[in-house]
Amino acid sequence: MNITINSLPSQSAKSLSPKSVMHHSANPVVEHLVLGGANIEGQHTKLDRNERLHTDHREATKISNGCGDKRAYVDRVSPPTADCEPWTCPSSKKCKQTHNPVDPIIDQVTKRIRPASLRHDHKVPLSLASGDAIAVGNMPPCSAAVEVVVKAALENPHAANYSDACGTNEARVAVARHHSFAGKIIGPENVIIANGCSGALYLALNSLLDVGSILLVPQPGFPLYEEIARSIGAQVMHYHLDPQNNWECDIDYLESIMSSHCNVRALVINNPSSATGAVFSESHLSAIARFAQAYHLPIVSDEIYGDLTYGHNHFTPMAQVAA
Repeated sequence: MNITINSLPSQSAKSLSPKSVMHHSANPVVEHLVLGGANIEGQHTKLDRNERLHTDHREATKISNGCGDKRAYVDRVSPPTADCEPWTCPSSKKCKQTHNPVDPIIDQVTKRIRPASLRHDHKVPLSLASGDAIAVGNMPPCSAAVEVVVKAALENPHAANYSDACGTNEARVAVARHHSFAGKIIGPENVIIANGCSGALYLALNSLLDVGSILLVPQPGFPLYEEIARSIGAQVMHYHLDPQNNWECDIDYLESIMSSHCNVRALVINNPSSATGAVFSESHLSAIARFAQAYHLPIVSDEIYGDLTYGHNHFTPMAQVAA
């Protein structure tokens, strides 16, 4: 399938709707109906419409990616000729603004890593970067979870169908029940099933941030918060985590930020922290909640490691404290 960007004659372009169409039908008549809109005169036969489509394709020879009368469509009649000028599909502003701040640091390390074939000891280097035990086969998926998924797919074929955009009702009810607690019952209407924690962060931050608004993120912290915010066009301000105080948020520093900036939109906390391993106490979470309440700041609480605490550390969800 050859995809071409063409500048159509003004007479032909007037009948095209919408202004930019990319269609994938193998039927040229259907293509023309989509490209030309519904205003097809009754006296035209299929042959007439096919001929009009061929005429449009023959006349649309100038390659362009501009605006105005330009149209995008799939050229199924004839392949591009040898004299077609090559062009580069432009990326969006959001794409250009999306950068992982950790990549330049990682690149400096990975470029110096030599594979076993280039090492005198022939040892295979092990990456400790991602911390993904499943990727190297050391932590197989939970057998009980696998059994439930397989059983659901076999006994309920609809489980593989399209579901509500917010997730199946059964899943939302289960999540709501899991996160409810005494005195605060969460309903399934308050739950959205996302594509992992990263997908949930993307949904939440895109719902809160605008171009020029400010997001408060912890330092040190997970770089994805900053990556998402900057892709939206928002600004990021880092607040301190105090290593002398169990890596808790520096509330005084947060207060100083709020006193000098008026467009702060939200506060991100990560508990337990993926950068430091700290687990916030209930009293510290209460202090964060009071700060956010005073400035009417939504709290985005990344609690992906809530079930991975050890020893005397006890995890408390922010929702339980802020309710």
